[in-house]
Amino acid sequence: MPPKAIGPYRVLETLGSGGAGTVYRALDRRSNDEVALKLLSTGGPSLDDRAARRLAREFETLADLSHPNVVKVFEAGVHAGQPYLAMELIEGLTLRHYLDVSFNDLHTPTPSSRFPLTLRRTADDDFGSVDSPDEDEDDDRQVRLMDFGLAKFLADDAGITADGKLVGTYRYMAPEQILGEPLDGRSDLYSLGVILYELMSGRPPFDAKTPHELWRQVLETEPPPLLALNLHGDPQLARVAHRLIRKEPDDRFQTAEEVYEALSE
Repeated sequence: MPPKAIGPYRVLETLGSGGAGTVYRALDRRSNDEVALKLLSTGGPSLDDRAARRLAREFETLADLSHPNVVKVFEAGVHAGQPYLAMELIEGLTLRHYLDVSFNDLHTPTPSSRFPLTLRRTADDDFGSVDSPDEDEDDDRQVRLMDFGLAKFLADDAGITADGKLVGTYRYMAPEQILGEPLDGRSDLYSLGVILYELMSGRPPFDAKTPHELWRQVLETEPPPLLALNLHGDPQLARVAHRLIRKEPDDRFQTAEEVYEALSE
């Protein structure tokens, strides 16, 4: 049973759940506005003061973000030892569902975008979602990002990885993350490449039934050429995607600015 209230929010229904926690539709009793309330799992009975301080610092960073493609974050707090974030509520499709309904379009003579979309990808793929306005409004396509790495911040403090578990969605992990090596912005760019590859082909670059087989593919094999999977794909986008998911960080784009410049060519 979901909690009836979390901080100043009245829980209305459960929207989704996964390894990182649960997302609820909730009502802010102060303003009467609906929000998406994400109650994060800490992997333990309570959240210590140090982890709470880190969550507060992370929220301060998120609160400063103001971009039409980034979901708005309103408030952070702790409920019964578990941290929560109140975010903008956006209705729509998951990325997985969007790819399912769009996949066949990739192989038709005149491919089309069947839904304008807004992507909300969180630390767990279970939460990843895409929002679609009315089908007649294809000119209003918009992508929303909703993944701020909070699971990793909490893992460092609350001991989620004490037993050696990896944080994040397996298919989006860069090789260096699988190997337990230091991570930097190029690891995030790898994840961006996986998403771009999926959006262009309808499938991830690597896929398997078990994490260990998936990791073997990521570390040892090359993905199928995008343009062989999507005959209508844009060659420049395909080149960008393939470079983003190269095994060695030094072989990828080094900054998001470089990616932007490549997409602008």
